[in-house]
Amino acid sequence: MIKRLISVVVLCLGWPLAGSANDYATGERLYTAGDFAGAKAVFAHLREQGHAGAEFMTGIMLLNGQGFARDLRIAAVWFYRAAQKGDAGAQLVFGSQRLYGQGIRPDVEDAYLWLTLAARTENPAIAHQAKVFLAEATSRMSAREVAEAEKAARDWRPRRAGFSSRL
Repeated sequence: MIKRLISVVVLCLGWPLAGSANDYATGERLYTAGDFAGAKAVFAHLREQGHAGAEFMTGIMLLNGQGFARDLRIAAVWFYRAAQKGDAGAQLVFGSQRLYGQGIRPDVEDAYLWLTLAARTENPAIAHQAKVFLAEATSRMSAREVAEAEKAARDWRPRRAGFSSRL
């Protein structure tokens, strides 16, 4: 299910750019062509600038073991960083990781928050998949937990990470 989700997100997203759009497009082309070493280098440069799309793609590459050793825990860190910046694809993937405990501790309320945010996107494929996961999350939660998670989603605001990290 995660592999299908990743394919949908990678194909459907347009990310807000902090770095050069040319650089990001180059990274995407290299990734699509299977040049993971080249894509990794481009995304590393953009990550240093706080580029949410590059953070998301780093998570994808870690999740799939493309250019990196497969590591679901570190992938979750990069998805979280991009999700905090408002990247709907990252919110969707991170929310699903929280829901199913893939690489990180499962937390249904936190998953509900991230999936609710992803469901707000104008991208229909991401919004649809987020709603599917939200239905499952809701089935595992009490009414009080749903209300608290909905409040957290209403109060949520995107933010920029204040540190840089190299891989």
